[in-house]
Amino acid sequence: MNERHPVDLMTHVVTLGDLGLLHTAKVCTKTVVSELCPPFERKRITDIARPRIVVALVRHPLDRLVSTWADCSRPHRIGLIGTHRMTGQPIHGIYAGMPFDEFARIVADHPLTNRHWQPMTVWLRAWGGWPDVLVRYEHLREDWELVRGMQHGIPEFPRAQHNKSERGDWRSYYSDELRERLAGVYAEDMARLGYGLEA
Repeated sequence: MNERHPVDLMTHVVTLGDLGLLHTAKVCTKTVVSELCPPFERKRITDIARPRIVVALVRHPLDRLVSTWADCSRPHRIGLIGTHRMTGQPIHGIYAGMPFDEFARIVADHPLTNRHWQPMTVWLRAWGGWPDVLVRYEHLREDWELVRGMQHGIPEFPRAQHNKSERGDWRSYYSDELRERLAGVYAEDMARLGYGLEA
């Protein structure tokens, strides 16, 4: 990996009083923002000072990658998934309906080119520090209670999780070789966020 990873100028934050929620791709942030945080202000991270409390949603990086790949089968999403995050130019080899292993190998070769698959730690360091609270996709409701305890007026997480996938277990998409290769790409995510190869 020889690509630079400056703070992505397209990184956004949703502010709720003294709390800032990093708008991270493919970790259910859109559901949280639309369902739990109205009214909210969505701003570029470079335009505001770090809030008193910074919250970020995180997800197992290999599960997140499967979710990103699934978007490639949607014609209205391929334009976002298949373009470079900084230049807006098409990423060579990305096309609608491509097999997962082919998609994953392109990501392994170019892990910083699109915000939907770039390592989450790039986002999480965006203010030059680390978030105060990490809310895990794997148990959103439980972790969201930590956020509710930090600021008055934040509602409970909805009972039904939106965008529930029918893709099955994400582990089934990886061969041993591909899993090891992508684990190397997302090594910092896995180490800092406490994820292993299986969960």
